[in-house]
Order: sequence, then C-alpha cells, then structure tokens
Amino acid sequence: MNEESKYWELWNSLWMGWALFTLGILNWVSFFYIGIRVRQRKWVLAGIGYAIPFVVMMISEGVLSDVYMDLAAGVAVALWPVSIIHAMLIRREYLERLRYRNQIINRELEDLRKQILREYEGKRSAPSVGPDSRTSPSANPSVPDSSQPSGLVDLNTASEEELATLPGMNLILAKLAVRKRLEKGGFTSVDDFADSLELKPHIRVRLKKLATVGKPQGQDIEAPDASAGQRGRLVDF
Repeated sequence: MNEESKYWELWNSLWMGWALFTLGILNWVSFFYIGIRVRQRKWVLAGIGYAIPFVVMMISEGVLSDVYMDLAAGVAVALWPVSIIHAMLIRREYLERLRYRNQIINRELEDLRKQILREYEGKRSAPSVGPDSRTSPSANPSVPDSSQPSGLVDLNTASEEELATLPGMNLILAKLAVRKRLEKGGFTSVDDFADSLELKPHIRVRLKKLATVGKPQGQDIEAPDASAGQRGRLVDF
C-alpha cells in the first residue's frame, strides 16, 4: 500500500471518532454518515438503534423523572464499546464500497467528458455537402458508408475494454455482458442489452445515444434463396 492510499484510508476513517470519543452519546452519527455516503440501509438502521438512548435522554430531560434519564445514559455507555467494535469490523467493507463507488463516479464523469468532446468535434469537423460531393461510398473508398452509424459501439462485436467505456459500465459488467452475449447468441437491441444487465433507466437512455446492435458474429447474413437454383426458360405454346 503506497503513502497516498494510506492517507486516503486514514482520511476516510475519521468517522470512527464519533464512536470512539463520545462515550456512546453520539456514536450513532458514525453509522448514519457511512450508511448515507455509500447507500447502505443496514448501517443507517444500526445508527437508529444506537441513537435511541440519546433520544430518550433528550426527551426525558425536564419532562420525565431522572430515573429514565439515568437509565438511558447507562444504556448509552453500555453500548459504547459495542459501537466501537462494530465500527472496526465494518471499516474495511466501508472503504471498499467507497473506493468502488468513487470509481463508478469517476468513470461516468470521464464518459460525460468524452461525449461532450465528441459532440464539439463533430460540429467543427462536419463537412459541407455540395454538388461535387455526391459520390457513393463504393466509388470513393475514403468516404465512410453512411449506412453504418459512425462513432457508435456495436454491442454484439465490442470487446470487454470497449464495453467498459460505455456509461454505467465497468470491467465487471463488461465481462458479464460478453458472457450473456455468448449465451443468447447476440443482443437484439440496446434494450435487450440493458435488460440482460439490469441497468438503470437513465443509463439505458445514455446507451441508446452511444451504442448500436449489429449482426452477431458467426451468424449468416442471409439465408440462401431456394429458388435460386431453378433456372430455365418459360416457353409459351
């Protein structure tokens, strides 16, 4: 582990201070913080459990007898070492979840930057169409075929690395997509691709702008015509 990684883990472990140094009064803050940050309901529920003695203490002050306040304070102090052990046990899982979530966010930002760059470059490099430019793709090899969408990733032929560059994708999902593609014999549409990976709706919308579905590899392009071999002349008697 390099020094930068050590500092990152130390910085993202400061939340444990609420469990270590508050005598069990504010230990619930730690679990609320990490649960909300990495969207884990189990840690938010743990924070609610640790917060019950604190809430009882606040309510009982000036309203209920001192017995309830003392009882709540005793429970909070008793749960203090429990919350410390709990925080130490989940620290590694929290850091891994946080690291993975940051990678997803950085990848989505990078994909957005690439998409914006492609849009601006496309506007600047768009050729003007004139009378002399009416040349078919077959007559001029340098002119790309307009029947094929340019700049789109073919979901049926793309490699794992190419699939991983798409919005909402990573290497793990790319490997799963390739396996699904082999099992299904190819995807029939972008929606079929998204359904196979259970992608979210907003990711599906972005994929339709950046991906296409071509003919699966290894599949015949066109079935042979059965009447092709029946050649002859029709004689009118």
